[in-house]
Parts: sequence; structure tokens; C-alpha cells
Amino acid sequence: MGNLLTDWQFEPVVFGGVALAALLYYGGFAYSKRHGSARGVAWWRAACFGLGLLAILVALESSLDDLADTRLWAHMVQHEILIMVAPPLLLLGMPLLPMWRAVPLRLRRSTLGWTMRQRWPRRLWHTVGAWLLAPIPAFVLFVADFSLWHHPALYDAALASQNVHSLEHLTFLATALLFWVQVIPARPVRPRLGYIGRTLYLGVAGLYSSLVGGFFMFSVAPYYSHYAALERSAGDMSALVDQHLAGAAMDVPGVIVFFVAMCALLWLWLGEDQRAAAAEPARLTTSRAAVARARQ
Repeated sequence: MGNLLTDWQFEPVVFGGVALAALLYYGGFAYSKRHGSARGVAWWRAACFGLGLLAILVALESSLDDLADTRLWAHMVQHEILIMVAPPLLLLGMPLLPMWRAVPLRLRRSTLGWTMRQRWPRRLWHTVGAWLLAPIPAFVLFVADFSLWHHPALYDAALASQNVHSLEHLTFLATALLFWVQVIPARPVRPRLGYIGRTLYLGVAGLYSSLVGGFFMFSVAPYYSHYAALERSAGDMSALVDQHLAGAAMDVPGVIVFFVAMCALLWLWLGEDQRAAAAEPARLTTSRAAVARARQ
């Protein structure tokens, strides 16, 4: 834990990207506050976005990244942070509109004007967005990306090459954002599924996560040659035990996150149902009054 708090790598690309996202979000947040609360961003959303950026830094820049070279369980914790922790927090921050408002007003106007005059950008956005932001393609991309990168050949390739490793983490984060945006509204993008549909969506993903985690926890031989070939001191855990712990690190946090998210969706659904039931008498009263006026 001491190393996790003090031993950081400070890679320029990662820290630069996180710093740029933070500056853009803060600029849009400040702009919204200056132009009235109706266009503002709630403080708790800004806090969620900041925690999401912090989670990315912990996964990629802390000593956890160094530990992942020799411990498979640490590598799985790293992946879980990039897939289960950072994306939901970032989306809860509603980042798109604040970051867009951070762009200078003149540039925003010229960009929107050019987009409105040209047809192909709108067609491209509608075509690509209609496919990428649909629940089934997003789920397939999420599952396919996670499964392929955990294949022994690709996993060992990522450990052997820093560029491949960075690509792995980038695609994890990108496909996880596509997956979670089906559940968490991030204006102007809204989920196409209702509360029950989103709950089932997470339930299926949770079953997949448990299946893959169990595949590691109950394995009988090491899957990855990189970890199997490491020299281990006397009393150190074996590669197989490390793999079992990696399965637990994959399964348990995922189950907790999915369970909490499903409970939140059910709570929102019940609240919406109660509000609709409470509004029904008022609607009937209004309808009856309108009928009475029409008869008069």
C-alpha cells in the first residue's frame, strides 16, 4: 500500500491525456456556473468525473502497473479498474457537454456552422452512432475485446510489448465506455433500454464476468507463459495460485459493481412507477375538468 501511494511513473502520454480531460471538464464546469444553474453541472457529477480520472491514474501510473509484470492478480485488478470503475465514474460526470463548453465560443460556433452546412459529417455520425451506441453491438464489442485480450497469445504479446500493452488498455477503456453508456445516461447520449432492460443487460454481463473469473479460479495449469516462466523465490506463490487469485480479482469486484448498479436501476424504476401512480389522480382530475368545460 505504501508503494501504491508513493511509487508513480508519470508517463507523459497518460498524465497529459488525463490532465487535458481534467482541464476541459473544469473549463466547461466553470462556464456552466457563470451562465446560470440551469446549465450547470452538479458538484457530485464533477466529483465522480475526478474520481474516474484518478482511477485511470491508479491503474496505469501507480506501482500497480509494475506489480502487474510479475503478478497476474495485480494485472487483473488493473483491468477491472479500467473496465468496472473508471468508465461508470466518468459517465456519471456527464463529461460531453462540459468538455464541449470548454471550447472557445467562436470555435464552437464555426464548427457547428460547418457541420450544419455539410451533410456527410451528420450522415457519418448518425450511421456510426446508430451502430456503436446500440445495446447489442456495444455488448458484443465489450465481450469480444475482453475475451480476445485474455487469450494467452495476445496476453503474452501485450506483456512483451509496451505499445501492444497500451493498445490493450486503450481498447478496454473504450469498449467499457460503450458498454456502460448503455446503462448510464451521459447527455446528449441516452440509453435506448428502459430500467428493466438495462438491469437484464447488466445481469447477462455479470454472468459472463463470473464465468470467465471461474475459468481462472478453477484452472489446473497456468495459462500464460510469461508468468509461468518467472523465477520465484522460496515461499512465494506459484503461478497457478497467482492465477486463482486473478480469477477472484476478476469475479468478485465485477459481481459487486454489477449488483450495485442493478439495485440502483431497480430503485429508479420503482421510483418512476410511484411517481406515475401519484400523477394519475391529477391527470384524471384535469381530464374531467376539461370534459366539464367542453360540455358547458
